[in-house]
Amino acid sequence: MTEKKNEDPSHKPVVPPPGNVSEGSSVPIKPVIPAPKQEPELMEVHKHPHHVTHKKQWSEYLLEFAMLFLAVFLGFIAENIREGSVEKHREKEFMESLARDLATDIAAVDYGLPRKEGKNNAIDSFFMYFAENNNAAAISGKLFKTLRRTTWDNRIERNTITISQLKNAGNMRLIRNKSVADSIASYDMLWTEIELYRENYNATGTAANIYSGKLISAKPLLPLYVANQTEAIVSNIPDSLQIPINTGELNEHLNFMMTQKTVVRQQINLYNRLRARAVGLRALIKKEYDLKDE
Repeated sequence: MTEKKNEDPSHKPVVPPPGNVSEGSSVPIKPVIPAPKQEPELMEVHKHPHHVTHKKQWSEYLLEFAMLFLAVFLGFIAENIREGSVEKHREKEFMESLARDLATDIAAVDYGLPRKEGKNNAIDSFFMYFAENNNAAAISGKLFKTLRRTTWDNRIERNTITISQLKNAGNMRLIRNKSVADSIASYDMLWTEIELYRENYNATGTAANIYSGKLISAKPLLPLYVANQTEAIVSNIPDSLQIPINTGELNEHLNFMMTQKTVVRQQINLYNRLRARAVGLRALIKKEYDLKDE
C-alpha cells in the first residue's frame, strides 16, 4: 500500500490553460515563492484610570475627596440658604399677624377702659350721696341704678392667636430681631400680671353683687322684677321710685366699695400700661419689618 505524502501546494507545477499551448512547445514555469511569515506586531497597552487593574495615586484619592467634600458642602450651603429664606418669610408672616392682634388688643382696651372708669364714677356717686344724707333710710330708683352700675364693667380680652403659635410651637426662635423678641416677651409678661390681678378683680365683682343684695329691700321691687323680661335688672325701675335699704348693712357695704374702687383703679392702671406697650410694640414691628398700615 502506497503511503500518501502531504504535498506543499506551493510546489505544484503550474498547468497552462488549455488551448494556449501548442504541441511540442514548452512554457516557462515560474516558481511560486512563499510569502515570508510575519511575526505578530507587539502593541503598547495603556491602562485607563478606571480600569480594574489601575492603581490610583494618592493625588487622585485627594482630588476625589475634595470634589465629594465640595459637593456636600455646597449642598449644605444651598439648603441653609433655602431654609433661611423660608424662615425669614415665616417670620414676617408672624409679625404681620401679631401686628393685627395688637391692633385688636388696643381696640379692646380703648373700649373697656371707659367702662371701668364708669364703674369707679358710680362708686364715687354712691359715696357722695351718703356723705350728704347720713340718715337716709331709702334710695331713689336712679341711685339704685347707680348701685347696680358698681357691680359690673367690661371684661377686656386678649387676642392670643399669634402669640400662642409663637410660644406653643417653638416659633419664637424665628424672631431674629432681638429688640422685637424682647418687646414681645415683655408684653406677654404684662398680660400674665393682668391675669393674676383679674382673679382678685372677679372676686370683688362677685362680692359686690352679694353686698348689694343685702343692702336693698326687695319687697317694693317684686312687681317690677316680675314685669321685667329683659336682660337688665334696672331696665324698668323708675328714677323716682323710693327703695328702702337695710341701714345695718350700709356701713360694711360702703367700706367694701372703697376696696372695690382700689381694685378697679389697679386694673385701669395696668391696662393703660398695656395699651402703651402694645402701641410701642406694634410701631416697632412695623418699622423693623417694613409693614404698611392696613
